[in-house]
Amino acid sequence: MRWWWGKKAQAPPRIPVKWDFYIRRRGEDLVSVALNLALADPRLRPQSLKVVLWIKVKMRQPTEDGTASPAESPVILQIEDAIADDVGNRLGAIFAGHIMGCGYHECVLYAPTSARVSAITSEITSRFREYQITASSAHDPTWSVYMEELYPDQFGKHQILNRQVLLNLKKGGDTLQTPRLLRHWIYFKDAESRSGFVERAKSFHFEVSESELPVDSPQQMRFCANIARVDFVKPHEIDGLIGELVALASEFGGDYDGWETEIIKS
Repeated sequence: MRWWWGKKAQAPPRIPVKWDFYIRRRGEDLVSVALNLALADPRLRPQSLKVVLWIKVKMRQPTEDGTASPAESPVILQIEDAIADDVGNRLGAIFAGHIMGCGYHECVLYAPTSARVSAITSEITSRFREYQITASSAHDPTWSVYMEELYPDQFGKHQILNRQVLLNLKKGGDTLQTPRLLRHWIYFKDAESRSGFVERAKSFHFEVSESELPVDSPQQMRFCANIARVDFVKPHEIDGLIGELVALASEFGGDYDGWETEIIKS
């Protein structure tokens, strides 16, 4: 994936770039979401960009899971580049992210105005005549579309964090092929909630230890459960495991804080 950033004289204001991606559910379907995480900080959003632009590209050859096929991906990326460049440079918009799935590639931009976006979209369509490209807009000064449609929930956030941990393991020479002991930290507001979680964790064969932060700690979630088990760390397996632990912690009002393991070199 190539990520666009403004370039020319009338280009959008420059802001920090922190691109990442994750998978989430939209109804019964899975979609891939990519976004500039830096825009989650309201202080970094230009105040003039109060209009959200939603430009949808209907895929011609989506896979069974609704994403672009290897054959079609290069064209979809060309269209995304054209949208980002043309809309960005002519309207002063910034590219916030995209959602891919359900047979569509949806680009989300923020601009000071929606004027001419339909005309610009028509011009792009004329260059990619085999594709149906539509545009819509809405007044969105609080960036609610970004926060609700692009920004990750707790499951998406942990996918991103998992990927960072796995990258560090690979940098250390780990091939991620060997199961190893993983330690997880989960925090709760009270001992009773932690106890409920611990009993469930033990039923899944986790080893458990418990601790508390000092009474005068500023952190509300003082009661910690540290659980450990031998597991695989391949991306699919670790995302599934962490997703289950996040959900289990939530059942008891807990906050899953993260995991660690050792580097195993082949």
